[in-house]
Amino acid sequence: MAEASQELSALKTSFQSPDLPNYYIWWNPANTILGLGVQALEAEISFASGNVQHAIELLEEAVDLESQLIYDEPPPWSVPSRQLLGRMLFDSQNYEAAREIFLADLEQYPENGWSLFGLYQSLVLLKQTDQAKEVKSRFELAWKTADTQPVVGSF
Repeated sequence: MAEASQELSALKTSFQSPDLPNYYIWWNPANTILGLGVQALEAEISFASGNVQHAIELLEEAVDLESQLIYDEPPPWSVPSRQLLGRMLFDSQNYEAAREIFLADLEQYPENGWSLFGLYQSLVLLKQTDQAKEVKSRFELAWKTADTQPVVGSF
């Protein structure tokens, strides 16, 4: 936690640079991209510290920030905020909210294996067996050629 807090402090210092708004990462302002990093890291630290509600609020803000990015391939921010939010909701046993977030992420990134995994796990714990079976099939197809498989807590 101490190292993560130090990194967050350094990231926030970089974020405060008066020159940052003048720089772009491809088509997106660097301060928007760096802002996503600040939000994500601060959320992770808050969650690990037991401040779950604050972590969730930070990631909800990150989802909004990420939605402002101009589309590019590969994406300018490679860790989708909805997936982080879904994992935190799942880990805090709010399976219904996690299900909704993973569904929303799948609208943005169809058949994304990580979101399918989170959705499947949420449906299992919500005892929505038929839907879980259907999503599991999609998940297995998405991960068919992967050299590793996710486990609960890894998404």
